[in-house]
Amino acid sequence: MVTDYAALLFEFPEAERRKGKRYYEEGRVRDLRVTKDLVSATVRGGQRYSTKIGREGKRWRTACTCPAWNDLGTCKHAFAVLLAAMSHESIGES
Repeated sequence: MVTDYAALLFEFPEAERRKGKRYYEEGRVRDLRVTKDLVSATVRGGQRYSTKIGREGKRWRTACTCPAWNDLGTCKHAFAVLLAAMSHESIGES
């Protein structure tokens, strides 16, 4: 299954990308589930946050239970899940 998540990469502010990459590299993304139209996972931060990336029409949208996403509509947890989903796909294609 090839999915175009790349369009989301630069919708995140630099600080969120940097922190999210660190969370991904530290293995904080757990229970990753990837389907054609939905990616979901739990990310360990200060607490455990439920994070989703879902398709709405032709666009992908993120959602997270953390306070930052509630305030800003973006967060490091969603970026970490995005990286995990992209890695999951590249492993599945090999």
